[in-house]
Amino acid sequence: MKFSQGVNMRLIVSSLLCAGILACAFLFFTQANSSRTPLSQLLLQAQTLSPQIQGRIAMGDTRLANVKVTRTLSIGEQHFVSQAITDEQGQFSFAALTSDEPLLGRSTDRLWQDISLYYQGQQYVLWYTAIDHEMDNFVVQETLSQLDCNLLWGEDEFSINDKRRLGLPVNVYSICDLAPEQVQKKPLI
Repeated sequence: MKFSQGVNMRLIVSSLLCAGILACAFLFFTQANSSRTPLSQLLLQAQTLSPQIQGRIAMGDTRLANVKVTRTLSIGEQHFVSQAITDEQGQFSFAALTSDEPLLGRSTDRLWQDISLYYQGQQYVLWYTAIDHEMDNFVVQETLSQLDCNLLWGEDEFSINDKRRLGLPVNVYSICDLAPEQVQKKPLI
C-alpha cells in the first residue's frame, strides 16, 4: 500500500510540473506570435528608479526655507536629475520615479542615488547609496519617506535591513537621522 501511495504522489507531482511547463510554453508562444508585448518586455517595464521621498532640512534649530535639493539617479550612461525647493518649514519632496524604458547599462550596473544640496557655498550629501536591484527601493522606501536632515550633523553610514532578505542590507551614507527600527548606524572608520 505504501508503494502505491508513493507512486501516486510522484504521478501527481509530475502531472503538475508538466502542466506548469505547458502553460509557460503556451504563454511564450502565443505572446511571441501576437501583436501583444512579449513577456520579457513586460518584465522590464515600469522599473522603480526611486520611491517617493519626503524630508526636512534644518541647520541647528533653524529650518531652512527656499533651499534647492537635487536628486540624481545614475545607471550606466543614463542620469535622471530632479530638483525640489524647501518650503517655509524646511520640508521637501520628490515624486516616485519610474521608467518604462529599458535602462542603458550592463545588467551588473548599480543604480546610484544621490540627494544633496548646496547651502552657503558648501555641498551637503543628504543621502547616497547604490541600489543593486529594484527590491532595494522597497527596502529603503520607509526611510526615504521621513528624512530628518540637519546640516550640522556629520555624515554616518547606515545599514537598512529587510526581514525578507536577511543578510542583504542596503548601505547608505547620510547626514540625516534615519530613525526606523530596521536601520542600524555603522561606525565610520
